[in-house]
Amino acid sequence: MTTLHVERKHPGWTFWLLWLAATVVGELLYFIPVGAVHIVLGLDRLDDPQHSGEVTAWMPVLAAILCGAAIGATIGLAQWFVLRREFRRMGWWVAATLAGYASIGLLSLIAGVFQPGWLDWALTLIINGKMHWLARVVTSWPAASWSAGAITLTLFGAVLGIMQWLILRGRVYQAGWWIAISTGGWALAAALSIVLSDSLVVLTSWLVPVAVAGGGMVWLLRHSAPAIQTSR
Repeated sequence: MTTLHVERKHPGWTFWLLWLAATVVGELLYFIPVGAVHIVLGLDRLDDPQHSGEVTAWMPVLAAILCGAAIGATIGLAQWFVLRREFRRMGWWVAATLAGYASIGLLSLIAGVFQPGWLDWALTLIINGKMHWLARVVTSWPAASWSAGAITLTLFGAVLGIMQWLILRGRVYQAGWWIAISTGGWALAAALSIVLSDSLVVLTSWLVPVAVAGGGMVWLLRHSAPAIQTSR
């Protein structure tokens, strides 16, 4: 029996760009599953005063969870197309990303306890696929709150990182760093939301976490085993 050492090409800018492009495409396609959630739950009633009484108190929270999961599904699927070039049997990445994004609906409840009036606004953003703007503050949005949004997005980054770490562990060296990378990316995006002009925040709020995650994945892959061993 001989052992064949297959040198693994270190990922670099090409992988990062593919990750960025795939995630952006996944985010742009969110309207398909989110639209399905709106139709199934009849979310048009949320904005209709004549039917607002038909909406129960838990409906917006459930809708936020399902819409978050819908966004996570398209993003996870898009990222899977890139990751499968590096790993085998990565299908669970889609499920992990879906679960991580679904948590945004529940995590907003935590900040909502300390910021009265913010929860309804947060759930509205999430339901409409704009969860990246939770830390965005605009004068025309009186219910917006940077602190509540920043806390929620940072917690979300941590939960998403943990869910995806469950898939990465055993596949990359020091996979635990992925949790810090995910948390840091979303925390940085939230921090920039109060520093940059609003026109830039519209872009950085969703590009920064993606760019940081892509760079982090490249770093993890480059620090993993340089060779793959197969026996024959």
